[in-house]
Amino acid sequence: MPTLPSMSLSGTISPEEIYDGGLFDPKLSPQTLEMLNGGLDINNFGAPDHSIGPRMWQLGSFAMGYSSAFEATESLFARQVSSADNATSEKVIHASLTHRLFIPFAPKCLIFGYQAWFQQDATIWNVEDGPQDIERWVVRLYIDGVEQKHAEVQLPATRWSDKPADWVDGDLTGITHDDGSTVIDGKSYEARWRYASKSVTALSVSKGHHEFKVTMEAEISGPDVKREKCKSVIGSFQALAIR
Repeated sequence: MPTLPSMSLSGTISPEEIYDGGLFDPKLSPQTLEMLNGGLDINNFGAPDHSIGPRMWQLGSFAMGYSSAFEATESLFARQVSSADNATSEKVIHASLTHRLFIPFAPKCLIFGYQAWFQQDATIWNVEDGPQDIERWVVRLYIDGVEQKHAEVQLPATRWSDKPADWVDGDLTGITHDDGSTVIDGKSYEARWRYASKSVTALSVSKGHHEFKVTMEAEISGPDVKREKCKSVIGSFQALAIR
């Protein structure tokens, strides 16, 4: 262990004298949390009476963090996000990745996001006399109802099938998929777990309650929309507020 240096103080105590000869000077050690919190500088005390408030010594004086993980598989069927049998575009909240948190101060910086493994059903349909119909799932991240566009995740198609031009909603007669196990270079496949990790840094966040929401959207056009699903295998949400 390092040897603690000896230190003597004069009659008038100042932060500089306390730090001089001490273990570290936060102004010279920017990697320390005390440097980021302002050290013993007079500006870090309450104005105008230089009082010491609860926030200066309670847990979270410098930063507060939150993390929540899940490892129980959640399944969402494409039919659950639509009232129709054809294309779906409505969104469903992901329960395990959505949280409402109280931040007891207005942070200078708020970092939040999630990571998760997904396993999705989605098909590339080879349509007779027409272009390919490519399905996907979309994962979106919000704070207080505002979507963070750069945090969007698209889960691609994982299997391939032929679809007659005259197919009927819900009628799977004559519809066959590959088994999803064939691996094609550069393409996903049905047995794969798709990893997604997104984080956002917000600079103008107020004190109070804030909602962090993750939604799932199925862009599925059938004809087996009733069976296609997306499983969330494991994941976590995290947030860090820095004063």
